Amino acid sequence: MQLRLPWARGADNPTTREERNEESIENENLRDIPEYGDKIGPKIDGLVRIGFQNINGITRSNELVGMEELEAIREMQFDLTGMIETNINWTHDARNYFHTAAGLRFNNTARCVMVNTKGNGEEGYLPGGTAMISQGKFSGRVISRGMDTLGSFTWMAIRGKKDTGLIVVTAYRVCQKAGTRSGPDTAFTRMCVQMREEGYKNPDDPRNQVLKNMSSILEEWMGKGFHPLVMIDSNSDINEAKLREFNDLHGLSDLITTSRDSTNAPPTYARGKQRIDFILGGDEHIERAIVNSGSLGLHDGLKASDHTMQFLDLDEKLLFRDDSFTPMPGYHREFKLYDSKRKTQFIESLQEAYERQRIAERVDEIASRMEEKNCVDDEDIEAYNKLDEEIVELIRSAAAKVGRVDFGYQRSPDLCIAGKRIRMHKSIMSCIRNNIRYTQKLKSLAEELEYDLPTQENITMKQALTNVCEAWKEKRIIEKEDGERRAKWLDEICREIARETGGDADKVYKRMIQCALSKGVFKRLKSILKREWSALDYIEVPNEIWYLDKKGDELYEFDNGIFVAHSKFEENLYETYGTIKVPPKDVVVVEVEISDDVIHVKNPESIQQWTWTKVTKPDEMEEWLMRRNKRHLQQMYIEQSPPTTKEFEPILVDHGTSSITDEILNGTVDLDSLDLSDEMKLLLQHLQRTPEENEMHIPSRMPREAFQEVMKIQNENTSSSPSALHYTLWKAIAEVDELAEIHALWVSIPFMYGFICERHKREIDCMLEKKPGVRQIHIMRIIGLMEACWNAYLKWAYNKHVMPNAEKSGLSSNQWGGRRGRGAIACAMRKLMTWEYYRFVKETILAFPGDLQSNFDRMIPSFNSIISMKYGMTRNAARCRAATVEAFERSIRTAAGTSERTYRHEDGEIKLGGEIQGKPDNMQLWAMESSLLLKMHEDHCHGVELKDPTGTMSSKRTGDAYVDDKDTLASAPETNTIEEGVENIQTNAQFWALLITLVGQAFAFHKCFWQGLCWMALGGYYVIKTRDKFEDLEVWIQDHRGKATKIEYRHHDKPNDGLGLRLCPTANQKPEYEKRLEQTKTLTSKIKGTSFKIGEAWTALKVCVLPAVTYPFALTRFTKRQLGRLNTLIEEAFLPKLGINRKMSRKVLRAPIELGGIALPNMQTIQDQKGIVNVMRQLQLGKEIATDFRILLAQAQLDSGLVHPILDKTDIDISYIEPGMIVHLHDRLDTLDGSIVIENQWCPQLQRIHDESIMEKISKLPGVRPREVQHANQCRKYMRVITIAELSSICGRHIEPTRFNGRWRANSRLRWPRQPAPTGPMWDTFRRLIKRAFCSRNMNRSKDQNIPLDKPLGSWYNADRHLEYDAYRTQNIICKRPQEEGPSIYERYEMVGEANYFTRQGDRYKLPYKSHPISITEGREGHFHPDNQYDIVDLPNDTQYETTEEEETEISPTEVLQESEELIACSDGSYDPIEQKAAFNWRIVTPTEQGLTTSSAPVNTNPKYLNSYRAEFAGLRGVIRYMRKNNLHRKKITLYCDGQSCVNALNSNHDFTAASLERAESDIIQSTQKMMKDFKDLTIEWIKGHQDDDDEMNIEDRPLPVRLNIQCDLAAKECLKNCMKPTKRAPPLEGAKATLYLGTNMVTAEMSEQIHYAAEAPTMMKHIQDHLRRTSETVQEINWRIIGRAKKRLKPHESIRIMKMMYGWLNIGTQKQKMGQIEVCPCCGKETETHHHLYTCTNDTMKQTLNDSIAAAKTKLVKQGIPSDIYNEFIEQICLATRVEHPDDTYTENRNRMNKIREQQSRLGEEALLKGFLHIEWTKALNEVWTPPDTDNDGKKIHKKDPLEQSVCLLRALWDIFEAQWACRNDILHGKESHVIEKDTERKTNRLLEFRTKKYELLRRSDHWMIEYPADDIIKWSRSFKIRTLQNLEKLKRIYDKEKQQERRRPSPN
Repeated sequence: MQLRLPWARGADNPTTREERNEESIENENLRDIPEYGDKIGPKIDGLVRIGFQNINGITRSNELVGMEELEAIREMQFDLTGMIETNINWTHDARNYFHTAAGLRFNNTARCVMVNTKGNGEEGYLPGGTAMISQGKFSGRVISRGMDTLGSFTWMAIRGKKDTGLIVVTAYRVCQKAGTRSGPDTAFTRMCVQMREEGYKNPDDPRNQVLKNMSSILEEWMGKGFHPLVMIDSNSDINEAKLREFNDLHGLSDLITTSRDSTNAPPTYARGKQRIDFILGGDEHIERAIVNSGSLGLHDGLKASDHTMQFLDLDEKLLFRDDSFTPMPGYHREFKLYDSKRKTQFIESLQEAYERQRIAERVDEIASRMEEKNCVDDEDIEAYNKLDEEIVELIRSAAAKVGRVDFGYQRSPDLCIAGKRIRMHKSIMSCIRNNIRYTQKLKSLAEELEYDLPTQENITMKQALTNVCEAWKEKRIIEKEDGERRAKWLDEICREIARETGGDADKVYKRMIQCALSKGVFKRLKSILKREWSALDYIEVPNEIWYLDKKGDELYEFDNGIFVAHSKFEENLYETYGTIKVPPKDVVVVEVEISDDVIHVKNPESIQQWTWTKVTKPDEMEEWLMRRNKRHLQQMYIEQSPPTTKEFEPILVDHGTSSITDEILNGTVDLDSLDLSDEMKLLLQHLQRTPEENEMHIPSRMPREAFQEVMKIQNENTSSSPSALHYTLWKAIAEVDELAEIHALWVSIPFMYGFICERHKREIDCMLEKKPGVRQIHIMRIIGLMEACWNAYLKWAYNKHVMPNAEKSGLSSNQWGGRRGRGAIACAMRKLMTWEYYRFVKETILAFPGDLQSNFDRMIPSFNSIISMKYGMTRNAARCRAATVEAFERSIRTAAGTSERTYRHEDGEIKLGGEIQGKPDNMQLWAMESSLLLKMHEDHCHGVELKDPTGTMSSKRTGDAYVDDKDTLASAPETNTIEEGVENIQTNAQFWALLITLVGQAFAFHKCFWQGLCWMALGGYYVIKTRDKFEDLEVWIQDHRGKATKIEYRHHDKPNDGLGLRLCPTANQKPEYEKRLEQTKTLTSKIKGTSFKIGEAWTALKVCVLPAVTYPFALTRFTKRQLGRLNTLIEEAFLPKLGINRKMSRKVLRAPIELGGIALPNMQTIQDQKGIVNVMRQLQLGKEIATDFRILLAQAQLDSGLVHPILDKTDIDISYIEPGMIVHLHDRLDTLDGSIVIENQWCPQLQRIHDESIMEKISKLPGVRPREVQHANQCRKYMRVITIAELSSICGRHIEPTRFNGRWRANSRLRWPRQPAPTGPMWDTFRRLIKRAFCSRNMNRSKDQNIPLDKPLGSWYNADRHLEYDAYRTQNIICKRPQEEGPSIYERYEMVGEANYFTRQGDRYKLPYKSHPISITEGREGHFHPDNQYDIVDLPNDTQYETTEEEETEISPTEVLQESEELIACSDGSYDPIEQKAAFNWRIVTPTEQGLTTSSAPVNTNPKYLNSYRAEFAGLRGVIRYMRKNNLHRKKITLYCDGQSCVNALNSNHDFTAASLERAESDIIQSTQKMMKDFKDLTIEWIKGHQDDDDEMNIEDRPLPVRLNIQCDLAAKECLKNCMKPTKRAPPLEGAKATLYLGTNMVTAEMSEQIHYAAEAPTMMKHIQDHLRRTSETVQEINWRIIGRAKKRLKPHESIRIMKMMYGWLNIGTQKQKMGQIEVCPCCGKETETHHHLYTCTNDTMKQTLNDSIAAAKTKLVKQGIPSDIYNEFIEQICLATRVEHPDDTYTENRNRMNKIREQQSRLGEEALLKGFLHIEWTKALNEVWTPPDTDNDGKKIHKKDPLEQSVCLLRALWDIFEAQWACRNDILHGKESHVIEKDTERKTNRLLEFRTKKYELLRRSDHWMIEYPADDIIKWSRSFKIRTLQNLEKLKRIYDKEKQQERRRPSPN
């Protein structure tokens, strides 16, 4: 039967539609559907209530989804509810709204799953769809949830006893059958299209496909022992063939009619005659559990639907055979800090209670009593704990009081009643429409609302609809009133906060709104991108005890929740002693027999796999976890770790604070009297305090300010406090000084007197998954929750005192993590550089990455007392801390809540160890502890040593440790063989294994491995040996009991996955790239499936996705292709979300903001930014990593053979050297036209005039293959030469033939890398290339002839020389090197008179200054004749720097200043933001104004980033540098400056960190502070600037510092006026350590931003030239700075739209024309729509809008204070460009100036003005008429926009005009008068008709039904119907085209 489709005849589709059953008969009079079966009543305990209903559309109000249904679920007490035909697109927002509403309704215990047919990502109506929701105790059983890909059903797996339970499915079968015509938006059509997308060529009827998909789910879970329960709207009766077949397959039957007469069963659908809604059950198990079942009456279900609701009540015990629990709700907070009103009420209530109970006085009394006695007794401790309990109760009471009272907005009762009225009137309308009697539910609702139901005869359908509309109007009025109540509430909060902070209430309100929006966005993004978290509702426990690992020869025992590994010592025999270890996955179950000293495996041939049981009962989980955690914390003592033995016990007496501890710390202990191992004695020796440490004392009392600071920075949402005193309460308390004073003292008292507070003993073990989704009991992690105030004290003590003292004392430089500025990236960088160094020098290096087992859980609190006391903690504080930890009473937290039972150490039991993870002092304690071990390791082991070629820098270490992960390192310094390396790594690793046991630690051997680099000569190169070359070598490590474990070898190309990235010894980037690629795919797939606003999408990209993906980019060197792949994934996901055409030019998108782009992230640029910034910050920091980098760079410099610093002169190719960090950095700097200048970095020097680098010349030869360059470099390194002067003869005219014989090697003092002898072909290549490069005129010389140089070498340079020559000379001396090897002692010969011979005059140990090599001839009488004349010159400096900042002083009477004991100095800077220039002046005088010395100079750095801050610093640095240079730094000096922030920065004593170096101008601050250290008495003071502007006082009458400041200011401005912009780069600052240049600009601020500009701007500038068709010089005249300023203030969607407008990517006619769309103007329809046409369109509305917006722009510019002649000229130019008459042309001022503006603007092109490209001349004109702001009566300057800001106002006015035109144009485009829509509808009609006539060509036959309509009907369809149908057809066509292509590719069977 063909359905009637009213919308197919031209009518619009209804906003909501019902898919009606075929058998429904229109206009048939139906009776009410009565109840059937049992009545539903109040649910009694022990029952589970399950039900479902076709709700015909879920309710939606504002941002809440399903509130009516959820309320009904709560009222009817359903545990599990299915909802069918939700008719909503379950977007991520809709899901969030529903989850939020369900969480509010069911106290966060709800579990939901929902699905819909495939939608378009938009909110709103979408037919079909199902949802399921569980709540309360039942949710504790939900173990899995899922949905159908077609959107037809959802399912939940409900656990029962022993991994059995229910598999519950809620399903919807569409009513249409195959062959039925259906609208394009129906669920049937959507499913058909989706099935085609999934690959079905001839898809089955969607009704049947649903049953097939359900079958696969049921079969999967039934195979696991689960019982099926299917809740389905089948749109057919139970006997329909396919449904009956489905039921028979799974043994299903209707559970409601099975036990009763079904012949009288009423229909379940208001327009049908049969039951079509069923609850189908699978077996007797469910049937036996049924207590009640039935079908409710019409409108008695979840809502007034046309389907009835079906339900079951089941006996929980019979159904599941075990107990469940209610999932624990989220952590309760009585209020949040943003709720200022409640916070104030809490504080007032608490203060009142404290005053009433005299808490402050009683606290003081207890503290005073203890202070008087200087000790505590049991009575004092009891008094303390009693008062502590009282304080806790008072805080709880005050919080509870606030939580109970409604101080704020709540959903009002009126609003709830209004919702019920709507529901009632909709039910009345449904009864009238279906002609049925009022239902009982409706009558009950009317009675509740006291509403008299009209008789059905007296009310029409129209009247019923009117009543519904009126009810909606009433609800909206109440919502508005509720909104006003909420607004009033918010206003009260804002004013409360404003009163507290002294701020503006309106600003507070805006800030709250912004904060709420940001919080909402981040919460939403977190839910999208993060893995769904679920509480611990089950754990997995193995069923067996003994397991055999055949590969590892280990036997595993499951012991109380953990696995213990036993070592094999004979066949099938294993040791009884074992250590905790995670077994591999391939272990097998075995049987064992245990004797006293051996375990015998009885069946080693077993192949039985291990099995696991899910434990779900809360009591059982708690029991297992307590046993597991207790055994876990006992592991040290069970394993008899050295510090747990009886011999060590006396040292730990009194929690590590006994008298013997004092002796150890003081160094007076008699170690020989202790029965300890030598290693343990060595550890105790290292614990002795140094003299500096003896002076370290930490106060025990926590100051109030410290308490407030700690609480202020703490996140209030952090879980803590078993006592329920959460951080919100503590942060509120800390805000009040009086309360903070009380609690700071109160929490300090136990630490001051060394006792335990009873409340602090409570601790909660929270169990977390180490691996997501894996809940096997042995690999779970404990995180402890402790009291917040106790944690606060530890944070203060260790972060502010203990750790700084330890750093001051000198922790190991090889310890990373837990220390300021020593993060994971820094540690990883050091590891990478170590590997790269050894790849350069070709020496053997091995690494043993060793991870510790349960690091924090194996620390000994009493031993840590000794560590803490070493660095200044008092004995009592240390005792209190350790005693509290050791006395913890521990609960377990699971999904069921916190256990009432606890566990702790009991007398007679094995002790518990460990510092619980989650405690704030753990990282610091381990950092200090491991530092001692590392120092011991370094003292007794030889690890690796990195040396620079000159031997002046070195870096030694035995490894790098990041928290508990240490990479132990070893080399082979004697033989460089793998055998020596393996021996050394075993020694070093074994000693480290021994050291860690001294403090209770142990290796996690299953995580340990070893790998390395060792070399073999092959073809003139050293290549890495593979494992088969040393497979007989193994590493075995013993534990403290002597048990040896074989350590796995890992290939050198395989990564070590630690520190957040994958590190390979060979620098293989593929593993890390694959990880980031997969991560990007995962994140972007989540993004693609979510709807976003543009701002949300931008936030997701910048804040969530990029930080995660680019985390390791500081160290990666991915290729351009790899980074391009990442770019593609991100752009494919985000560009549509940002509303950007995917074809838009990436140059524009990635362009800097100031060039009009949006700075769309480019992975290549991000890698450059992170990599370069990381290197620069480490170099400027100048610590360990800087040293290693400089050594590595020097080695790379030597390897390159270049004589220019390879990171400074980057235009020379160095791809022939070892690839790695240095080469990558060099190449990227070259691409960016950048360079890095490093202070005092070693670099070879040219030796003579005309000398050149061999490799530089060879690498530039044309036609040379890369491999040939590598061969040449190998030969050069073998010969140990760098320049051609070192290869040629002393005379410098030729190269001797012996140089290429393969035996000659220069005698060099440098440390060269190991190099095997090159092969013959390599020597031939090298000789040929040398000839081409230096001897091209003598290419045919034979091998035994000298080869003359093309350009003979000239005079020697006075330069460093690394080669040892036979003789050297000066004018009068010859130094001859003796032939025998030994120390460099030279024979000294002096010239005899004027004769040309020299005689012996003794020895020299050092060559004389300015000597150079020569050859000599020995005479007959022992004297020598020089063969060469003395000829030496100074080495020229070819680096070109601007020297303006280093100019000589203008006035310099230095003698006067040197005679004075005291000096007064002053400096000032001046900055011109328009010209982007800066200059400074400084002056020095004596106190009597004698000896005036002054100097001025411009500041040379990137003009774009110049500012007054830099100018002030330049002046300060200039005067300090002058005084130090002229020996004035020993005097008493007072230096004045009017820059307050500059003075503060220079006076700060904080050490620089990598983070602090990110701040602007850090280079000049560091450089200046370094010079200040040389001054004896230098004081820098701030002085108020520009005091001459404040009054008319003569300058002579002002104090000397003021006069100097005024003079400096005037002189700096004069210098600024006269100086020119520099053309060369500024010299690097002395003391800055490293300087980055981009082009000629020194980078001093915003380093990342400048790198981004250097990377993206050049290509964008070329694009702009092409776009505007202007030269580069003209483009530079555009005022880019105001574009950048203006765009940075726009929201993301506004910035994107402006970018499109500026560069022609708006979706207007010209753009549409390129894509084959309609190009005419939608407003006038007369011509192709261009950007200019937006302003010249003849449409009346457009013209009026333009006039209004121009007038508004002028008004706005007047208000913003723009000079009248400027804004009039600006408006006139806009009017000329838009063909609009200028509204006012009366101005006449500055006509010439305005003409110049007009002339300059016209040079940019006709449309440049309208696109926002303003000429710089506008700003210059504004600057000429700008005057400084006046002051008000209080002397404060009145705010006034500067010329740049005024220029921004002009630009914003222009953009406002565009925005108005664009909005108007779009309104018309989407309105009824749109010319585009008319033409587009015609096109779509023609396309539909084309599909109809060419359906055999365009569509697969199975899809023809979608277009098989009469042509006349198609023409009459509504536009929306045509669009949706055409979308489906185009989608099906693409699928068919792809299928045809695949069929054509498929090979023929013949």
